[in-house]
Amino acid sequence: MENNEFQQMAAFLQYAEDNLKQLELQHQVIGQGINDLAATMLTIENMDKEQPDGEGRLNAVLPIGDSGFVRTSIKKPPGYLISIGARYFIEGNRESSIQLLESQKEKMVATLGAIEDRMKKLSEQAEKVRPVLEQQVQSMRSGEGAQLPKKINTDDL
Repeated sequence: MENNEFQQMAAFLQYAEDNLKQLELQHQVIGQGINDLAATMLTIENMDKEQPDGEGRLNAVLPIGDSGFVRTSIKKPPGYLISIGARYFIEGNRESSIQLLESQKEKMVATLGAIEDRMKKLSEQAEKVRPVLEQQVQSMRSGEGAQLPKKINTDDL
């Protein structure tokens, strides 16, 4: 195996490992976004089901930072503000808000699937290269030269 080909394979393996780390982070962020959308939909559904008290108010708990809350009461909302990104919101009733959130969730699930596919492909490619590189390093350490019984075309990766 030529030194240049060995370097290309090592560079590809490093590239694949770095990309897998980045894809894992993206996977986590998208997964958390899906969980947040599900929690928002559940909250909307629960608020819609809750019966207001005699004054038309609902009991609520509002966050005041990351670890503090205030008990309060609010009027039952006629609609909800749903983020569509870039600090823009759409106001809608329960049905339209849930529909918008479901649409966002479906897009995120599709993105999550694409990330998982890319991760699988990169892992498979890296696993084709890794044993060849390990064998080459082992033969170089033992002084056997740079001959390998198996050659992988890096253009096919």
